[in-house]
Order: sequence, then structure tokens, then C-alpha cells
Amino acid sequence: MLSHDNCHCLLLSDQIGDVIAIRSGFSSGYGGEGPRAFSFVLQILDSHGCELEEFSVDESFLRRVDLGALTLSDISHLKEVRPVRPKHLYEYINEDDLNRASEGTLWEEFPPVIPYAIIDSRIVDLARSFWTDPDDRLLKGYRRLEDLVRKRADLHEHGSKLFSSAFIGATSKLTWNVVDQAEKIGRANLFVNAYMAHRNPRAHRENSAYLEDQLSEFLLLNHLYRLEREAVSVE
Repeated sequence: MLSHDNCHCLLLSDQIGDVIAIRSGFSSGYGGEGPRAFSFVLQILDSHGCELEEFSVDESFLRRVDLGALTLSDISHLKEVRPVRPKHLYEYINEDDLNRASEGTLWEEFPPVIPYAIIDSRIVDLARSFWTDPDDRLLKGYRRLEDLVRKRADLHEHGSKLFSSAFIGATSKLTWNVVDQAEKIGRANLFVNAYMAHRNPRAHRENSAYLEDQLSEFLLLNHLYRLEREAVSVE
């Protein structure tokens, strides 16, 4: 934190040592949008384990940050001066943000985001258009998974019965190359229980779940696709 009077900006250093300057606009010492934003940002950084220090700088230093004109000598200067003591961090963070952090609700300020890097390639098309109609994309994803398993296992059942026949019991057609038998059963039951808990209710009544819940369900479905890809035929 770089502070001059009641004006503040941020200088962030990432894990590989690159420095990122966040222009001033944050403020403190009064009620308003500037202090509220400063409180929220500091609490987010603190909750993620960032090491936060405050340095007192002059007005020209803040102006160079705002102009994107910091020099190497500016950075070197910060390394040579002592940070502000005692720390004022929790004087800048308001009680509401502290409470939301302890309750785990602080991140509700952020919109739900699809992590494309882990999405199975067979449902990427559903992920790309997910927010257009989440209920429709989920139902298509469930049906597509049933078709994949039905074809691989040469079965004709539907829903949870299909996965029970495909993965569970002495006559199962698919399994996983893991040593622990309990792990195989646990993986198989994920398919059965996910369909019982999520797919069946969704298929039989109108769903009005929050966007966060729908994305969470889509990620569970994606995990089933990833497990299905790892499954092998029973010899």
C-alpha cells in the first residue's frame, strides 16, 4: 500500500517478482465509495494470504503511479525505507468486510466463472453457451453422458440404473485401474447418486436454482465426464 494523506494506491508483486501498479482512487478516513472499495480490496488480498505492508510516499510518487511512470529508482527507494508502523491495515478494513471474510461470503461479490481449462472436451460446446440456458445445457450434458456410457457398455438402461449396471457388481462392464476396491465403488456411486440427486429432479420439474448452484452442478457433471474417460473395459 502506497499512502499519501488519505489517498492510496497499490503496488503488487506476483510470485515471479513482476510488479503491478494499481492507480490511486482508494481513500480512507471518511465514508464513501473510495474507502469502501479500499476496504474490500484489502480484505480480499488479506484473505488470500498476501503479505501487506504500507509505505508513506509523497504526492509526486502517487502521481507517477497514476501516469504509469514509475522508475526503477522508485522501486529501489521503497526497498530502502521502512514500512509504516504500527500497521494500519485493520483501520482501513471495515467490520462488514471482516465479517464477510470470516463467514466465507466475501467472494459472493464476484460473478461465477466457468474454468475452461478443466472442462472435458466433449462438453466444451455446452460450457461456451452455458449461461444462455443453464437448465438446457445441463440436461443435454446428462443425456450425452448416458449415451457415451450406454454405447461403451453395450447396455440399454437409462439414468442411475444404467450407471449401476455399467460400473457396479460382478457383471459390470466398466471399471477403473485403481488398487482399492472401495475407490472403484465410490467412483461408481458418484454416477448413480449424481443422477438421483440432480438429473432426475431437473428432468421432472422446472428448476429455478441460482446461477452459482447451476455452475456447481455443471462442474460435478464435468467431473463425471473426466471419470468416464478414465474408465476401462472389464476384461
